Amino acid sequence: MYDNTAIVIISDHGFGDGVEGNDRQNPILFVKGIDEHHDFKVSNTKVSFEDMPKVFLRLSEGKSTEESFEGLNKETRRFIHYVYEKEDHLEEYTLDGHAWESDKLKPTGKVYDLK
Repeated sequence: MYDNTAIVIISDHGFGDGVEGNDRQNPILFVKGIDEHHDFKVSNTKVSFEDMPKVFLRLSEGKSTEESFEGLNKETRRFIHYVYEKEDHLEEYTLDGHAWESDKLKPTGKVYDLK
């Protein structure tokens, strides 16, 4: 059963040493495709939650983990920043990089105040 199953484990956000800041932008993501047998690998593929439906579909079609993430590395991502426990104020950015590359965040000028 394990061999014939695609398994995805994902968290909703990361959590580092600080409460505020960019350390919460790196959720854990473990993926095993159908009939995959190899040692643990680390990937630097840029991926967001918006990509996951495409990844799930590809995995369900029997594609390997690597094939399931193809083409995702080139996309500029929309990023909504907020400060933990002050989630009523959101600021929109674009990000053409990894989640931890905060120097690549570019503000769009859109602000969402939810009060």
